[in-house]
Amino acid sequence: MTLSDRKKIEQEIYDLQYGAGEENCNTSMRSLLLSESDDFFTKSVLRDAKGKDVLEIGCGDGSFGAQIIPLSKAYSGIDLSEAGVRRAREKLGGERAMFHVMDAENLDFPDASFDLVVNREVFSSIDFERVLPEIMRVLRPGGRLIGMESFGHNPVFNLNRQLKKLLGLRSEWAVSHIFRCENLQSLEEVCEAVEVRYYHCFVALGYPLVRLPDNLLSTTVISVLKQLDRMLLKLPSLQRLAFKVVFICKKKSSSERS
Repeated sequence: MTLSDRKKIEQEIYDLQYGAGEENCNTSMRSLLLSESDDFFTKSVLRDAKGKDVLEIGCGDGSFGAQIIPLSKAYSGIDLSEAGVRRAREKLGGERAMFHVMDAENLDFPDASFDLVVNREVFSSIDFERVLPEIMRVLRPGGRLIGMESFGHNPVFNLNRQLKKLLGLRSEWAVSHIFRCENLQSLEEVCEAVEVRYYHCFVALGYPLVRLPDNLLSTTVISVLKQLDRMLLKLPSLQRLAFKVVFICKKKSSSERS
């Protein structure tokens, strides 16, 4: 498969998703399941975005960018999905918010253009080894990369990803390039500092509840599972089993680079 073929498949999958209707699930219950990683990621991004030049990789239809734009000095969102970018422009486009159909592995921005780069579960769909140097190039010295990704070491979650591939909801590339410990090591090699937090292992047992109506039993079960995760994911030996990781990376300042 050529590079262009691989990207075309990803583009088609996300174009289809942005054109699809609502999922057949209880979105409030699903949000409750993943609330801790989402909350920490969102708060970290919005705190750092204030008065900054921000690039969001994989902006989609602008759903997350809508929270960043009012706080930022200027915002640029990129995505391979023409359908997603078109919807983002219609909703949010303006002088301070620009949306582009662009390949993250070949960013069409000058060096040191941004104070903050945001990645919300996009790295599995692109070539991380190609995109990381591009992110470092467009970040200013001392700038930050804040990302959230699914983690690729838990065999149960990996089985679910294989099922999604069979259903056409994930590409072969994305399933085989889920974010892993090796990717975190790559970040540590090029950044001054990397903070990593691990989320959701046992709480995934409550995932069938997202298709049920809200009720006290469901929320209680999820609350117990989340508390179990908080305790056990403090153990380094279990962190590989997390479903999500959030990472905050600071680029080296000019004086620290060789």
